[in-house]
Amino acid sequence: MPVTNVQLSRGLGIEIGDQFAIKRPVYAIPSGETVTRAWLMIKASELTSDANAEIKKEITTSDVAGTGQVEKDGSDGTALLRFDVVAADWTPVNADQEYFYAIQVLLSGGNITTLERGKESFSANLIVDNS
Repeated sequence: MPVTNVQLSRGLGIEIGDQFAIKRPVYAIPSGETVTRAWLMIKASELTSDANAEIKKEITTSDVAGTGQVEKDGSDGTALLRFDVVAADWTPVNADQEYFYAIQVLLSGGNITTLERGKESFSANLIVDNS
């Protein structure tokens, strides 16, 4: 059963343009299975297709810069996911608008599980020239 009604930022706040990693542990991986793939989707509407999500990340056990990685596959029962959010991801996102998000995993046995879903709004970036 997914964790619901939570914020992606865990209450710390996120500004449009911020670059950071979202890390999530995945507990109770069934014996003999691993996490092979995971998704992060951020959408303006729950009805938006995945293809049209404002921010979408798909990760595997391969480390891909700017995307992330299944850092620990869960073969010991606990997996660790890392989604990298970079400045370019924010282009379709509007400040102070509510967005819906979800994180899902694909297990090696074929089951897809939603870990977390919630709502978040993002502030406009106060510092725009930090070079």
